[in-house]
Amino acid sequence: MFFLGIILDLPSVWYLAALKYLIEAQFRILIVLLLLMSYALIVYAAIELPLISTIVWPKRTRAVVYAANIWVKSNACQLGASLAGVIGIWLLVRGMGHLS
Repeated sequence: MFFLGIILDLPSVWYLAALKYLIEAQFRILIVLLLLMSYALIVYAAIELPLISTIVWPKRTRAVVYAANIWVKSNACQLGASLAGVIGIWLLVRGMGHLS
């Protein structure tokens, strides 16, 4: 299933950008393969970790996911406002950096 997910999503924009960087950097082929595998592991960790934990610890994973869903639903407004604030501050600092 992991490799099927990689095959289905390989031509994404981020993957192509990573390939472009690796081609321009002229790394050895082994380094390129290791970096691509690392990239895939990081990108798919949010999908693969819950799948693996569901296979290994099905009852515990179900309980944790249920509790996390309840927490996110009850704190959705605060999470959205916090995310908007962080993005706003980042954009403000970035914009001020371009002034000088």
